[in-house]
Amino acid sequence: MSSFNSSTPVPARNRLRGLVFLCCAFCAAGASAQDVAPTAPAKADDEQTVSFQLQELGGHAAEEIRGVDGLYTWPLGLRLDQSVVGAKLQLRYTASPALLPELSHLKIRLNGETLSAVPLSREASGTEVSREVALDPGYFTDYNQLTVQLIGHYTTDCEDPLHTSLWASISGKSRLELRLHRLPLTPDLATLPVPFFDPRDVRRLNLPFVFAGNRSLDLLKAGGIVASWFGALADYRGAEFPVLIDRLPDATHAVVFATNADHPAGLSLPAVSQPTLRVLAHPDGSAARLLVIQGRDDAQLLTAAAALASGQSALTGAVATIEHFEPLPPRQVDDAPRWARTDVPVKLGSLINDPLALQASGHAPMPIALDLHLPPDLFYWNLKGVPLKLIYRYTPPTQDDNSMLTVTMNEQLVRSFRLRPVAEKSVLDLGDGQDAKSERELLIPPFQLQPINQLQFRFAVDYHRPGPCRDSGMDLVRSAIDPESTLDLTGIPHYVEMPNLERFANAGYPFTRYADLSQTALVLPRAETADDIEAALALMGLMGRATGLAATAAAWVREDQLDTVRDRDLLIIGGGLGGSLLHTWNKTLPGVIDGMHHELSVLSSLASRADTLWEHRPRRGAERNPSAWRLAAQGEGPLAALIGFESPLRSGRSAVAVVASSREHQSLVWKALGDPGVVALMHGDVVILRDGHVESYDSGNHYSLGHLPFWSGLWWLFSQHLPLLAGAAVLAALLAAFWLRWALRRVAERRLARR
Repeated sequence: MSSFNSSTPVPARNRLRGLVFLCCAFCAAGASAQDVAPTAPAKADDEQTVSFQLQELGGHAAEEIRGVDGLYTWPLGLRLDQSVVGAKLQLRYTASPALLPELSHLKIRLNGETLSAVPLSREASGTEVSREVALDPGYFTDYNQLTVQLIGHYTTDCEDPLHTSLWASISGKSRLELRLHRLPLTPDLATLPVPFFDPRDVRRLNLPFVFAGNRSLDLLKAGGIVASWFGALADYRGAEFPVLIDRLPDATHAVVFATNADHPAGLSLPAVSQPTLRVLAHPDGSAARLLVIQGRDDAQLLTAAAALASGQSALTGAVATIEHFEPLPPRQVDDAPRWARTDVPVKLGSLINDPLALQASGHAPMPIALDLHLPPDLFYWNLKGVPLKLIYRYTPPTQDDNSMLTVTMNEQLVRSFRLRPVAEKSVLDLGDGQDAKSERELLIPPFQLQPINQLQFRFAVDYHRPGPCRDSGMDLVRSAIDPESTLDLTGIPHYVEMPNLERFANAGYPFTRYADLSQTALVLPRAETADDIEAALALMGLMGRATGLAATAAAWVREDQLDTVRDRDLLIIGGGLGGSLLHTWNKTLPGVIDGMHHELSVLSSLASRADTLWEHRPRRGAERNPSAWRLAAQGEGPLAALIGFESPLRSGRSAVAVVASSREHQSLVWKALGDPGVVALMHGDVVILRDGHVESYDSGNHYSLGHLPFWSGLWWLFSQHLPLLAGAAVLAALLAAFWLRWALRRVAERRLARR
């Protein structure tokens, strides 16, 4: 439970899904004049021009529009603290040469309003054309829909509204340019996370964190809690947190961490006696705002950060003091809010926020797509498939044809079903004779499942022309996936062979086994720099993105304090530089990078590696045999790596180290972890990043996490060690032979005794 005092009582609003937090009543307390900085007038330079390619707004490299009235819509959100003062669209398109220019054109619409019509000329038909279209800024709102609609005709006589010649391709490189003016929002905690993070903004979050020159580990841990909270909010956008020491950024929103004894230079803050959160206007007079997390000491600062991440919905006014805070109960293994549950079947309706996302319209609509995050340690070996009970509805076709529902997982085919007319017995009539409902059960192959997945349902209904001049351009076909459809993950064991950087890159595993990172220790160098802190905060943001929860329980230590975290998984930042931590474990690690000196074990590339099943499992922890030989080299170029290994401090505990040729080059790692294309190339226990290239290796030193049922574990053991299986078979044969010999002798003895 938490109690807050707020300078302005405003009804609390919940802005963070998936957190269960109860707050007690908060009472008003008059804030003194020095507590609230006055709102400064906006500077004249609070204006910027931004541009997006349409493919950056959620589209593809090109969008093909078909039919006499086909269209495609791109979503665009605008920040609450920005207004559009100018806009233009540089439209690049290619139109079918069969279209009649006097009857065909492209309509540009914004939020349902037609702003322009682009004629299609005969001279440019069939080639890419670029047109600049001015957009009235008065039509922009918080959430916008930019639509390009094709009005196409290929003949003046009777025409097929779905004829193959009716198409236009809109290039994803078409560019939308906006001139934005920053609005000076009134400092108010009730608007959090706005303006520091705005869910309307589809761009990557870049939020500076400001620390004092004298900073403790608790202060840095508070930064990690807030970074993981913002990372969870940013989700797919990704987040980075530039670190500033003893200075404020220019005209930019930022988060400031301060105690009474230590606060950044250039910012005057009153002393506090309780954990305090406040929003201030930037001292430079711009429209930027500062989120100040403050306490009398480090302990209070930690409380303020945890309260922000756990119960921000109860905060109002420019300043709030936290009178009482009771942390959330410890998390259980694999219960991250963003991961699908494995104790009960998962309803597909629980994977979306908008029920309309499960519906589609038209003969060939866009697929219904569901994002599915699974616990990374699910063990699918020897599993036929994951059951999916699918319930769907559709407007039935007029005759038995090739109308189809196709189910795909990560763009790989799972199953296709024909959409039958209502008259068939396998389909239930819902009463009006125009809609149909069907239930199907199918298995999703285990090899198609990853920690992050997209499940897609594509309806395709055949179009039939009744006869010459009798067709209609109306497209009344509707289809939907029932939200009561379920995916059943129950009974799948949690077990994984480690180290596995693929799971770390996709879901922060094994650190995210506990969503609050209660089994994790983040290890910093003895004298950390701003680059080390920035790398640590970026990784905390990635952990929050993976779990959907703030990392409130992670331990932060320096490398000379490892004895206090022997029982935790280790996330090591910069431990290979300066001949420190990783060099003490050098002979048991697959690689070390220290400046220009690079040292690697015998590694086998995963691109060509064929695992042998005759190899015995290596010993654990510090007892592992060191590599037979190592390669050492000198290099001057930038180089960074992720190295996964079993913790030398405790058997069964994991460690992942971020190492680089310099502190600045550590950014290669966390920036790569934010790029889905690069993450897809990460595997094994060593990932090397250099000159834009990614190489993954496996040193062969494995251990396991999780638990398998007895019989599954036994068969898995035999499958990994064929000589053991052969030995067991021989032993079983010998035992059977001895038993058979004994049984036959007993029979013979009884027969002789009767004579």
